[in-house]
Amino acid sequence: LKLSNNLNLFSSDANTIIFNDIKSEIVKSNQFIKVDFNLLINNILKELNKQKIQSLIVEGGRKTLQSFIDNNIWDEARIFTAKKLLNKGLESPIIRGKIKLKEDIGTDKLEIIINK
Repeated sequence: LKLSNNLNLFSSDANTIIFNDIKSEIVKSNQFIKVDFNLLINNILKELNKQKIQSLIVEGGRKTLQSFIDNNIWDEARIFTAKKLLNKGLESPIIRGKIKLKEDIGTDKLEIIINK
């Protein structure tokens, strides 16, 4: 809940669900849902099930992504790799599966991996 309200993420162009550990409220097309982050994945999936949502794109940090991977709750991963080497920061999540596609996009590489 530290992001600026002016970001496109919060525009009224699409309904957006924001899971957080502070508040539950609806602001325009944004639905804030308070969940216990200790059981984050289970709580997110329960809330989505209540709303009859069956498809999810996860754009999270290492901890969130690794939680889905470790719990084997994923179908497809899209990994973009740039030539730029980062010397600081967190390592990417570890994911294993069947490579469905490898493609160059500009100077970046896209790899699509599916869960076997």
